Amino acid sequence: MNYKDSFSGSKFQLFEQNQFIYLKKFYKKINSRDLESFKKQKNFKNYNLKDYKVQSADIKVINKKKKLIILNYHSGLSGSELILNSDLHVHSILNFFLEKYVKNLIESSEFETFDKKPYLNKCREIKKKILPKHMNLYKKIFKKIYSNLDNVKVNLKGKCHGDLTLSNIIINSDLKKIILIDFLKTFNENPLQDICKLIQDLRLYWSSRRLNKTNILRAKIFCDNIKPFMHIKKESLYKILDLEMSMTLLRILPYVPKNDFETIKWLETSHEKLRYSFYKNI
Repeated sequence: MNYKDSFSGSKFQLFEQNQFIYLKKFYKKINSRDLESFKKQKNFKNYNLKDYKVQSADIKVINKKKKLIILNYHSGLSGSELILNSDLHVHSILNFFLEKYVKNLIESSEFETFDKKPYLNKCREIKKKILPKHMNLYKKIFKKIYSNLDNVKVNLKGKCHGDLTLSNIIINSDLKKIILIDFLKTFNENPLQDICKLIQDLRLYWSSRRLNKTNILRAKIFCDNIKPFMHIKKESLYKILDLEMSMTLLRILPYVPKNDFETIKWLETSHEKLRYSFYKNI
């Protein structure tokens, strides 16, 4: 069965072999960045959290010639399904997992001198990839990024998943598993990448942007009651966090189709929300 189920347009195929279900993920090309992303996923150290096992989806095969990878298939709730269909137990375990995850990210990281060159290079790269229709929005977000570059003096150095949205977290309460998928090698590997992706989903409601009004209200209640950000409410982090959040929004633009009005509206609204006061209330 073929289906498309990711914002980036990746194609998947499920198949059964020896009574196990596997997932093929197809790429236009497997490049060095993809290989680094696969390496991050394979090197993730599984651990226990209460009575749950936190693990990455096991990559079984990497085939550069056929431009695909094969992974174990994991059932469970993720993305908007996780938001809309979770019971109190799943909500509680997600909250506990993310609070511990963010706490560990911050405690295991260290400060380093900020270097603006990777950010400028990434902005130039993004500009080449976006549709002309989206150029005005690019300019708005880039203006904010550029104005912040000279204000940031320090950055955080440490590990990250790279794309930690709710779509890349699967919770299976029957099997007591939390599975992390689609690790990503980012232009600037640091813990704030994951924190910004969680803010994108839990405070800017990324996975809920296509829901109807009733379900959006349910989603906001769900997300607002997930509270993993207590360890980053420090004014010393607001400047770099604001920069990273703007970069997070900008990095979405190359994947936005011409007529995806919901995502464009979400980007414009989210961009307007990003002020220092926003981070005090997350």
